[in-house]
Amino acid sequence: MPLVPVQPYIFKDAVLTIADNDYAPAASTIALVPNTTQTTVTWQGLTPDSKFSDTTTPETSWSLNITMAQDPDDASLHTYMNTHAGDVETITIQPQRGSGQKQYTVTATIVPVQIGGDVNTVQTAQASMPVTGDPVPGAAA
Repeated sequence: MPLVPVQPYIFKDAVLTIADNDYAPAASTIALVPNTTQTTVTWQGLTPDSKFSDTTTPETSWSLNITMAQDPDDASLHTYMNTHAGDVETITIQPQRGSGQKQYTVTATIVPVQIGGDVNTVQTAQASMPVTGDPVPGAAA
């Protein structure tokens, strides 16, 4: 069996494009997260040994999770999320700008994010946006 080498990447100088704007400076976390569901189905007949159990085919949906700085500026990602909630946008992420690493594109529904939080800290907000279909890997930008 061949030994497969690993080449992990680091998110730094990443790309986060939403509606033709790169909001990477406003985000500290970007994650495409699979949500897989599978159900166990059981049927019991009238005798003890007439029991059937199987699992359904797994179904996967995706979410795009972003942690961002809260910023009241009209052009900020935070403001964009709250003023465009419900809009469906094409979003592109890439771990490291200009690195040659793949970029991923998704179609996601914008969700509103929190305003405010703990005293004496940088205010952040988290978004978990539902993705339509699967992430589409593409050539590096």
